[in-house]
Amino acid sequence: MQTELPDKLKTTILCNSAEQEALNKYKRFGKLKSTEELRRRNCFPVVSEDFLPEDVIELSGSGTEELPLDLDGNVGDEGVSPTVSYEHSGGSGGKPGFVSFYSLQRAKENVVPSPREKKNQNSLLWFAGPAVLVASFILPSLYLRRIISLIFEDSLLTGDKEQQLLISANMLRFPHTFFHRGSLLLRGCSFLLLIHSLWSPGNKVPATSNYGKLTTQMGHRISSVAILMLSLIIPMVTMGFVWPWTGPAASAALAPYLVGIVVQFAFEQYAKYTKSPSWLVIPVVFQVYRLHQLNRATQLVTALSFTVRGAEMTAHNLAINNSLGTLLSVLQILGLICICIFLSTTSAESLVDSYWLLRIKSSFVDPDHALSNWSSATNICSWNGLTCSLDQAHVIGMNLSSSGLSGVISPDISHLSSLQTLDLSINSLSGPIPSELGRLENLRELFLYTNSLSGKIPHELGFLPKLEVLRIGDNLLSGEIPKSIGNLTELKVLGLSYCLLNGSVPSEIGKLKNLESLDLQQNALTSPIPSDIGGCDKLQNFAASNNMLQGDIPASIGKLHSLQVLNLANNSFSGKIPELGSLQELNYLNLLGNRLSGAIPSELNLLSQLQKLDLSGNNLSGPLNLFTSKMKNLEVLVLSDNHLAGDISSSFCMNDSKLQMFSLARNGVSGKFPLELLSCFSLQQLDLSDNKFQGEIPSEIDKLAYLTDLYLNNNSFSGKLPPEIGNLSNLKFLSLYGNGITGEIPAEIGKLNKLSVIYLYDNHMSGNIPKELTNCTSLTEIDFFGNHFSGSIPETIGMLKNLVLLHLRQNELSGKIPPSLGDCTKLEMLALADNKLSGSIPSTFSSLSELSLITLYNNSLEGPLPESLFLLKNLKIINLSHNKLNGSIHPLTGSTSLTVLDLTNNSFSGSIPSRLALSKNLIRVRLAGNTLTGNIPLEFSLLKELISLDLSSNSLSGELAVSLSNSTKLEHFMLNDNQFSGKIPTWLGNLKGLGELDLSSNNFSGTIPKELGNCSALLKLALYTNKLSGQIPPELGSLSSLNVLNLQGNNLSGNIPSEIQHLQKLFELRLSDNFFTGKIPDELEQLTELQVILDLSHNQLSGEIPQSLGNLMKLERLNLSYNHLKGRVPSSLGKLSSLHRLDLSHNLLQGKLPSAFSSFPASAFVGNKRLCGAPLESCSGSSRKWLPKGEVIAIIVAIVFTSAVICLVMIYIMLRIWTVWRQVSVSNNDGFGNENKGQDEEKWVCYGDEKKKGGYCKMNSKNMTPSPDNQLKK
Repeated sequence: MQTELPDKLKTTILCNSAEQEALNKYKRFGKLKSTEELRRRNCFPVVSEDFLPEDVIELSGSGTEELPLDLDGNVGDEGVSPTVSYEHSGGSGGKPGFVSFYSLQRAKENVVPSPREKKNQNSLLWFAGPAVLVASFILPSLYLRRIISLIFEDSLLTGDKEQQLLISANMLRFPHTFFHRGSLLLRGCSFLLLIHSLWSPGNKVPATSNYGKLTTQMGHRISSVAILMLSLIIPMVTMGFVWPWTGPAASAALAPYLVGIVVQFAFEQYAKYTKSPSWLVIPVVFQVYRLHQLNRATQLVTALSFTVRGAEMTAHNLAINNSLGTLLSVLQILGLICICIFLSTTSAESLVDSYWLLRIKSSFVDPDHALSNWSSATNICSWNGLTCSLDQAHVIGMNLSSSGLSGVISPDISHLSSLQTLDLSINSLSGPIPSELGRLENLRELFLYTNSLSGKIPHELGFLPKLEVLRIGDNLLSGEIPKSIGNLTELKVLGLSYCLLNGSVPSEIGKLKNLESLDLQQNALTSPIPSDIGGCDKLQNFAASNNMLQGDIPASIGKLHSLQVLNLANNSFSGKIPELGSLQELNYLNLLGNRLSGAIPSELNLLSQLQKLDLSGNNLSGPLNLFTSKMKNLEVLVLSDNHLAGDISSSFCMNDSKLQMFSLARNGVSGKFPLELLSCFSLQQLDLSDNKFQGEIPSEIDKLAYLTDLYLNNNSFSGKLPPEIGNLSNLKFLSLYGNGITGEIPAEIGKLNKLSVIYLYDNHMSGNIPKELTNCTSLTEIDFFGNHFSGSIPETIGMLKNLVLLHLRQNELSGKIPPSLGDCTKLEMLALADNKLSGSIPSTFSSLSELSLITLYNNSLEGPLPESLFLLKNLKIINLSHNKLNGSIHPLTGSTSLTVLDLTNNSFSGSIPSRLALSKNLIRVRLAGNTLTGNIPLEFSLLKELISLDLSSNSLSGELAVSLSNSTKLEHFMLNDNQFSGKIPTWLGNLKGLGELDLSSNNFSGTIPKELGNCSALLKLALYTNKLSGQIPPELGSLSSLNVLNLQGNNLSGNIPSEIQHLQKLFELRLSDNFFTGKIPDELEQLTELQVILDLSHNQLSGEIPQSLGNLMKLERLNLSYNHLKGRVPSSLGKLSSLHRLDLSHNLLQGKLPSAFSSFPASAFVGNKRLCGAPLESCSGSSRKWLPKGEVIAIIVAIVFTSAVICLVMIYIMLRIWTVWRQVSVSNNDGFGNENKGQDEEKWVCYGDEKKKGGYCKMNSKNMTPSPDNQLKK
């Protein structure tokens, strides 16, 4: 029978309320990351549990009951019978592809017993044990007395009356004595043998504490102290009184009674010690024995009385007779006591159930006291959650659903053999499902869903022949579905959803001919669905969504003619959609989120009852060949996230179409807006987002008069927004973002009184924001981000009393912020950043009590903050950076819920308010670029969640207090460009997550703490321009993640540590302006990621430039200037292809520069006097050409040696000339001097040119030696 969906479930719902709220609050402040933030994969009712058939369950003997649903589609508490099966929603809250079945129609069928376990091998004892016990009653009475009579026959015949009386007493006493003292042990042993043999070995009596508690109910009712005292004292006192006259008779009458009590006590103690269940029946058996004993004793005393009365009535006999009368009265009193006790034990079955129920209770934790009346003081049929049979003898139902129970399920439930319904659902029970539940042969309904049960599903559940409903989903159950489930031939409802089940769906499920509902969703099931599923002829609801099922959807599903709901969403099914055209009862079909391919089968048009169809998230292609003219009941059609193409047929929608929601999002469909859709007059939700539609939005859009949601975002629509859109009087959600729409917002938009959300961001719209927009008083969200709107914000914006989100960032708005904005008292998010707004912040903002986010950065706002802002107690995010605001920041500290405070680059002054630390959830504080003074408040020790603290570029002073060490989550710590002093604290090494530390441009002194080496996550370490001294601690080499190390402008000294080679992610290293000495470490070649700069300038480094620096292939800037480096410039530096700035000036470098450096300016090499080559002067033909030192020494030695030789030769020549001259002089004195006087004189002739060149003179040839006189004259 087709069941009509209730009207309230037919109402389409845009979004899950929780998701809508999240979307409203956290959608996007900046640019929307993706269309998924607006696309409602979870917002369409076709993929939600809210759209479920509300059917009727029909149980035998219970008629029908309709289960009420609340507004969320959950089963209500009222009117739910414990015998009615219903499916708990499991808190899915509208998850895609989920459907649960709260109820369904089902008829009672004949019970077909399932195969049972092998019968008990000890069943013979059930006959042998009772036979022995009965024989022990009968045989002694029949034969024992006759044997004794034969022995004393002569005495009876010949003795006197007194002797006959004694013999008669003995004849009666001996049988009873033997009976009680002999056969009692046999009976007790037989009894214990029966109990131990026939009872399950696993069902021991609980531990001593529980045992004592339970025996309070039964054992103390029988063997309490009062009864025990009466049972012992009365017979013993009586024996004391009558012993002088009736000693043997009193012994025969009362001794077996007393012995029975002792033996009973011994048996009970033994049962207690062995924790045997036999103690339950011990009192009952012994009471039967005791009544029999008293009966035989009464017969004895009566016989003796008659004997005495027949004798002569002497004084002695009279005393005997009186004693016998007293003894008879005592026996009667003891009989009454035994009868009362026996009556209290006749309800043994009920007491057995009570015992097991109390054991079951002991395994539960009951904080809500739901089991408070489970007590031995009351009848079990009045206990909470229990239902008894009509004769009040058996418990047939236990319903403890939603009782707040925890603990485990006791295996002792298996002893409630008459149980038909067990409901422990919606609790917090843990542990495994007891396999002993498989013994409840009469169980028909088992509800264990929505707990925390774990382990595997016991296969013993397959041995419940009458089971009709099995719902154990929404637990932590794992493993595979047992194949024994196929034995439950009476099963109608099987719910295994929301667990951790894996493996395959067993083919044995196909044997469940009566199955009507099968729910396997939200597990980890794999493999294909078995084709045997087609054997479930009566199946109405099949949900297996959110698993890992794969392969083809079996064609046998098309044979399930009773099927109404088919939900296989979010699996890995592939292949084509099978033939489903014969499922004439189908009203819900969900195949979203699979890998189905091929075209949409046209046979789906035959499903005339289909109401909701979701084929989204597959690989379907081809044209859209579905027609609502054939599927007359179709209300929801979702085809998004496929590869469909082609046009929509003109007959897609007819006048009588019931289609309310149509989604074609993310299919890549192109062309203009499909005008065919304008014939779907009943359409309420239309989603064509994320396609390639072009052209203008048609003015005929107003034909869709019932339209509530229009999604055309992320297409290529252009042109202006048609004014006719104002005729869509039911429109609530308008999403046009991510297009190329131009022009102004039409004033007709103000006619949309129901409009709640309007998204126009990321378009090219311009002009003023029309004041008519403020007539849309239902608006909750306005997002015009990233357009070119200009002018001022409408002064009447305060009319939007329901506004929650106002996002106008990245436009060209100017003017002041309207004070009426303070009337939007529901406003939670205000984003006016990146505009040209001016003026001050209105004081009316104090009325925005719900405001949690305000971003006004990158404007020209000025003036002090209104003091009334202190009243905003819900503020969480404040960003007023890059404005001209001044004064104190105290008004922003009224909220203790702040998480982000950014006031960067303003003109705020004064000290940092200590009240700011009351916002203990602060994660980011940025106050840089102001004129704040004073110290960091000690109260900042409360900010344990702080991640980023930027107080740079202020005038803060003092030392870093140890209180800041409480912010152990700190990742960004920037105090640069202040006036902090003292030593850098060692507690910084405890900030394991610190990624950026900038203490530069302060007055810190002392050494760099080695504890900084513990900050393993550090990416940037900037300590430049301080007064730090000492060496670089080698521990900094353990900062393996470090990218930037800047220590320049300090007084550091010593060698550059070789451990620096371990900083292999370093891309910027600055150590300039210090006093480092020694050589440049060769290990720097390991810094292969060094890119931005290597700056070692202005130090006292010596030695040669390492050739290994040529391995820094990514290096862009190298500065080694102002050191004492010497030697040649290594040619390997010329291979640094990325190097574009080089400074080697002012060192002691020499030699010729490699040709690769000719493109660098000469200033990069100045100050190296012995360095030559391009871009410096050429090294060839220049007096400034310098030779190597060895060659210079060799040349000097050669010059000195040559000069010495020339000097010696000249001296020799001069001596020779002088000697000749002296000889000539002597000859002239001897008379030869005037002989040549008349001859031509020899002269020295010096030519000027020759003198200039070398100073040599030519002599004429007449005379080699001038006269002394002439020479003197010259």
